[in-house]
Amino acid sequence: MTQGFGFGILKVEGNDMERWREIKDFEMYEVSDLGRVRRKEATVHHPGKVNIKSWFGTGGYLHLHLYKDSKNYDKAVHRLVAIAFIPNPLNMPEVNHKGAKADCRASQLNWTDKRGNSVDAVKTGRTPGDGITFLKSTGRWRARWNPKACVREHIGVFDTFEEAH
Repeated sequence: MTQGFGFGILKVEGNDMERWREIKDFEMYEVSDLGRVRRKEATVHHPGKVNIKSWFGTGGYLHLHLYKDSKNYDKAVHRLVAIAFIPNPLNMPEVNHKGAKADCRASQLNWTDKRGNSVDAVKTGRTPGDGITFLKSTGRWRARWNPKACVREHIGVFDTFEEAH
C-alpha cells in the first residue's frame, strides 16, 4: 500500500487494517494509525469524506489545518497519531520518530522527553552529537560539551561552525 502526502509517496508495509479514531477536541475529524487524517462526514464545501492535505512545516514535520468554531488550527500529524494511538502513562511531552519524519505511522512513533528525543536523534544520525548547534535567532553557532552525564557546560558562541568546532 502507498500513502500520498502531497510531497512524494510513502510506502506502508504489511496488510494490517487501518484503524481510525476521533481527534481529541476536533470531533469532526479522524486520524488513522497510518498517519492519515480525514473528515468524518461530508460538508457543503467538501462532499464525501475528504483526506486532509498535509505539508512539510517547521523542522520537516507534516502539518495540516483543522477547523473548529470558524477558526483554523495548525496541527502536527505525528502528535495527532501519538495522542490517538500510543499510550503515554509517564506523561511524556514529546513524540519521537523512530525513522523518517514523514513517516507518521503509530508503529514508528513513541513518547519521550526532550533528552530522549535528542539522544535518539544522535543515535540515528538525524543530528550530529558534536555539541554544536546553530542559533537561528542570532545567526551564530553555540558550542557546549558534557563533562559528565546530565551536566552541560557552555563553551561559547561563534560566527562560524569551524570556530565553534
